[in-house]
Amino acid sequence: MPLCSIFKIEASNMVTIKYVAQHAGVSKATVSRVLNGNLNVNAEMRQRVLASIATLDYQPSALAGSLRRQRTRAIGLVVPDNRNPFFAELARGIEARCDEAGYSVYLCNSADSEQKEIDYCYKLYRQRVAGVAIAITGTSEQAIRYLQTNQMPIVLLDRGYPGVEADSVQCDHYQGAYDAMDYLLGLGHRRFGLIIGLRHDPPVQDRLRATFDILHKHGLDIDHQMIYETQNYGHEAGYTGAQHLLSIRQRPTAIFAFNDSMAVGALRYALESGLRVPGDLSVIGVDNIPLSSFVYPSLTTVAQPMTEIGRAAADMLLARIEGTPASYIRKHLPAQLIVRESTGSPNG
Repeated sequence: MPLCSIFKIEASNMVTIKYVAQHAGVSKATVSRVLNGNLNVNAEMRQRVLASIATLDYQPSALAGSLRRQRTRAIGLVVPDNRNPFFAELARGIEARCDEAGYSVYLCNSADSEQKEIDYCYKLYRQRVAGVAIAITGTSEQAIRYLQTNQMPIVLLDRGYPGVEADSVQCDHYQGAYDAMDYLLGLGHRRFGLIIGLRHDPPVQDRLRATFDILHKHGLDIDHQMIYETQNYGHEAGYTGAQHLLSIRQRPTAIFAFNDSMAVGALRYALESGLRVPGDLSVIGVDNIPLSSFVYPSLTTVAQPMTEIGRAAADMLLARIEGTPASYIRKHLPAQLIVRESTGSPNG
């Protein structure tokens, strides 16, 4: 019988640190250091320990954990990019609600790095925060598993993760993108360019799925050349993305950027290239950041209730800290299409 199967059978009874250590091929002291958030552990060993914890469904003693933790009146907030206006507004909502409840907020910027995300979660655990709100990078659930293993109350922001059971609050990314594409199709557009973030990002996956679904419904498809993927979600990425898309021989008549910052960059390149917006090109974004209504032409966008997402996440986390919810809560807030000046009929 494979080693993994043996340990899964053992796990159905009472998994101990000893079993975890044997499964991971490390010492019990190493497992203990990982559980306690000690950063002086080899990264490869730490990943093996976390993988074994997840496989064996190891649950430390809740009593021992509570005695060891002695939590403070502070929560941790981990976001992929604190320069992104979406996460800035989201953080504002969380901070406002936590301040009302007498909690401080530690803001951590993972810079879309899985390793930084994991390290911050270790540090927050060692700082004895009461809970963590986290917008994961989308590449791994290790940070979440670590917190859950240590009975840390958590809430997932803006995105969930397949197979992870946790409280979460996000906008309906699928419906927002579907509505945006439906609107552009209704204007008469048939050639689309997309400027997207990294494909492993769950909101990107939802928006792509919605885009493909409605195009297929209309008997249309999209060439892979018309999808510009970037790991930088800022203005520069949108500018470069538009430069790529508008250099294609059969260039798009509409660009759908998966956030407003990239849409503003695309708008800038189009205008610099002498194109009329929306006469020659329509541009649409997502988020409804404050800048979107002040650029010229003003930006059509899919509004996400950023502050409301933050406040709802804080309420869920504070309730979890108090131990009141009986089951996990998944909340989806509606998106809203806001039509402004940057979109119109092709060649209109």
